[in-house]
Amino acid sequence: MGNERAMGRRLRGRAPKTLDLGDGGVLALDHEADVAGRADWTLARGGDERPTGVSVAKALELAGSEHADYVRTRTRAEVAWLQVVSEWFSDQAERLDRELAGSRA
Repeated sequence: MGNERAMGRRLRGRAPKTLDLGDGGVLALDHEADVAGRADWTLARGGDERPTGVSVAKALELAGSEHADYVRTRTRAEVAWLQVVSEWFSDQAERLDRELAGSRA
């Protein structure tokens, strides 16, 4: 596969969440990509049934210099979102633990 053919071509939609690649593939940041709940960049090729996970480094390479900032920005946004969600879950766990300790059931 030549790198020129796979480089990022255009973003899709009004609030772009995918990057069309010159070879027909689609690059997306998918937080439901893995059964274990991992947040990963995924690459879907024309006939593939399921997108495959790719590293951030590979996503940057596939996006090319013109769209590398898109990959960086989407990755940073996902990091921030995951941190907020994890704080919420931690707060809920602490609350439940306090309630359990206070119930002495």
